[in-house]
Amino acid sequence: MLRGPYKPAQYGDVMLPLVVLRRLDFVLEPTKAKVLERYAALKGSKHTEAELDAILNRVAKQSFHNRSKFDFEKLKGEPDKIRDNLLHYIGGFSKRAREIFNYFGFYFVTRVMWLWSPANIIGQGIHL
Repeated sequence: MLRGPYKPAQYGDVMLPLVVLRRLDFVLEPTKAKVLERYAALKGSKHTEAELDAILNRVAKQSFHNRSKFDFEKLKGEPDKIRDNLLHYIGGFSKRAREIFNYFGFYFVTRVMWLWSPANIIGQGIHL
C-alpha cells in the first residue's frame, strides 16, 4: 500500500519501476557474485565504460549487468539507508539498464519518495 502524497493514479509511477527493478535483480541473481568478482579485478583498469559493460555482460550472461554490492535482499537489510543504497544499486547497472530507469524518471521518484515518506513508500516497495 502506498501512502502519502500519491493519488491512486500515480501508484504506477512508483510500482512499475520497482517491478522492473526486481525482475532485473532476479535475472542477474545467479551470476551476481561472478560479476562482482570480475568487476573487482577490472577496477582501475584502462577499460572504457563500454568495454567494461561488454565484459561484465558476458560474465552475467545477459545484455546487462549490475556491479553494485546491493541486491534486493541487501537493500532490505538497511532500511535507514534505503534511499542512498537504492540510488547506488540503480547506478550499478550497465548503461543499457540504467537507460530504462532514466526513462521512468526513477531517480526523481526515489528522491520524492524519500523526502515525503521514507518508511511508508520506499520501504514497502522493496518488499516486491
